[in-house]
Amino acid sequence: MKKVTFKYLLMLICLISLSTQLKAQCEINLEIMELFCITDTSYTLVVDINTLNLPGSLVEININDEALGQFDTAAFPITISSIIHSGTPNDEISICAVDDNSCCGLLTYEVPTHYCADCFNYDLFWEADCDTDSTYEFIVTPNVVFPDQMAPMGNIIIQIDNNSYEFEYEYGNSYTFSGVELSPN
Repeated sequence: MKKVTFKYLLMLICLISLSTQLKAQCEINLEIMELFCITDTSYTLVVDINTLNLPGSLVEININDEALGQFDTAAFPITISSIIHSGTPNDEISICAVDDNSCCGLLTYEVPTHYCADCFNYDLFWEADCDTDSTYEFIVTPNVVFPDQMAPMGNIIIQIDNNSYEFEYEYGNSYTFSGVELSPN
């Protein structure tokens, strides 16, 4: 009888040990890949995660205790746009396993305030020459300093008097407007 009891006791200890090993500590490590302003009050964040022993494939994202939703871990890295500044120098992102709310990753980061799209540093260099008695040629060279995270792309619109001219923006290019009519002003 003692031999059978000892055997069952040994088997129980093995099962508890195996169960403990199977329920190893869950970890979620966060990494901010990109962080830049969109406007004076909002910004974009690109975040990636590394997980260990996650109980499922879904995580929930919260920024400053505001739930943004559930995401599959296969979707990472994730871009989160139009995040409203909290008004403090630092914001906080937490990502937790949906199946185990004690398994969370938390990261505090500095809110971007000097990369605002409306606040680019720029200079405008221009030259003007007469074409005829009533028109002139206008050469514009915009010098825009973009944040490292934001590649310049898209079109540039230049207004001269009531006329708009649109060009594909390329860094360092000059744009020439010929035949622009002289304004009576």
